[in-house]
Amino acid sequence: MRYQAPLSPGYHQDLNESGVAYDLYIPEPVNSSQQKDNEVSSYRLLLVLPGWKFDKSRWIKETDLKRYAREHSMILVLPQMNTSIYASAYFPETRMKWNPTPGLQYINEKLIPGLREKYGFFLPGKQNYILGLSTGGRGVALIALSNPELFKAGASFSGDFDQSVMPTDKLMAAVYGPFEKFSRRWRETDNPVHAASKLQTPLYLSHGTADHIVPPDQTQRFYDAIQKSRSENGQQAASNQDQAVELKMVPGAGHDFSFWNQQLGPAFAFFKKYFHE
Repeated sequence: MRYQAPLSPGYHQDLNESGVAYDLYIPEPVNSSQQKDNEVSSYRLLLVLPGWKFDKSRWIKETDLKRYAREHSMILVLPQMNTSIYASAYFPETRMKWNPTPGLQYINEKLIPGLREKYGFFLPGKQNYILGLSTGGRGVALIALSNPELFKAGASFSGDFDQSVMPTDKLMAAVYGPFEKFSRRWRETDNPVHAASKLQTPLYLSHGTADHIVPPDQTQRFYDAIQKSRSENGQQAASNQDQAVELKMVPGAGHDFSFWNQQLGPAFAFFKKYFHE
């Protein structure tokens, strides 16, 4: 696959799409002699989501992600999502707005279409993948659910997927309003566990059991909800290669880049099941 990108291979920081900064990492072409002017030779594309208030560059600086991108010929797209919890909308009670546009709406209506027009990225049917940690792990699920056929596979580390079982969560309350008044909104809006039956994208889910920031139960609940919905629909998820979901709960691991870096290997091994030439 060739993307039309007027950028040379390398790490390009602080580009801009609809007022939000993003970075691009473009690996060296597999065969530089085949690279034409203003073309980037690459086979795959990975949307990479940061955690809450994490700078987009931390994925690059604190993990081996660049190495995996080179090994697997992946262009990395790293948006600066700041305090987004990937909400699909704001409400009269919303007190925390990371941007005038809610996070999920920004990704779906501005970032993806903008980069599609600019570079030819995120075209349907192409080798698009998605990766995120912490709040970005939640983003992986919500973006996959709202784009059921766009991504070949995704990986989510240490994400939160059911705010309704965390009624005192201040970040959720700042967007969705207090749980006591809006419990239905918490249960049904932007809740991956509630929407688990609609998931079509293969996912690798991982969480450390010693995570004191996001309860490990969050990832376990999401996985269980997916498996339950498929069982009720007569599907055998474990043998359904097209919609497989893999869970890895890591004993003793916390909410940190040491754990997230460790999980890149199995995540990319999962992605490889959905590579095509």
